[in-house]
Amino acid sequence: MKTYLLDCGSNVGQATKYFIENSIVDKDTSIHLFEPNEVSMQLSKENLEKYSDYDITYHQVAVWIENCKRNLTVEYSPADYQCQLNSNDIISGKNNAGGATNIMESMWKKPSYIADEYITPGGMVDCIDFSEFIKNNIDTKSKIICKMDIEGAEYEVLGKLIDDDTINFIDEMYVEWHNHLLVENYDTSMFINEMQSRNVKVERWI
Repeated sequence: MKTYLLDCGSNVGQATKYFIENSIVDKDTSIHLFEPNEVSMQLSKENLEKYSDYDITYHQVAVWIENCKRNLTVEYSPADYQCQLNSNDIISGKNNAGGATNIMESMWKKPSYIADEYITPGGMVDCIDFSEFIKNNIDTKSKIICKMDIEGAEYEVLGKLIDDDTINFIDEMYVEWHNHLLVENYDTSMFINEMQSRNVKVERWI
């Protein structure tokens, strides 16, 4: 059975590197990275260059609930930094490839631990209907692993995946939840319970 890895909010490629290095995916896996930030996407390509023998496709878009354009808010890092998932997975980032980059516009609530001077407009970016992407581009009879670290957009995206039953095609879901970054309060446990009721393995990402 073919396997797909859908890395939503790939940042600088650290999650894909983690899945490869920990043998969760292999060279037969079709890997798709989704990242709207041009700086982060370029760093992903550089950081994953050594895995050129893997089937990796890069999509410079934001994962969302419709095909449209939205304003990107970028967390600016004043210095280079390193992302580390475990002792074997260290990967580099820099400047405008920060972690709180999002497309949530008026729904986003800036956390107090990020100084105002480190937030900057990123311009309009392309967004995709993630449900539509899966149904039109992925063999839904295959094993699908999805990692979602999209800075608050996960509630809207997962809500649509559930509502239109696309979630039923996903076998494993790794999610970093960002309720604290949103104006509206979402019930995270409701999303987890609904996915698990549909036999989706749900893991917390980071």
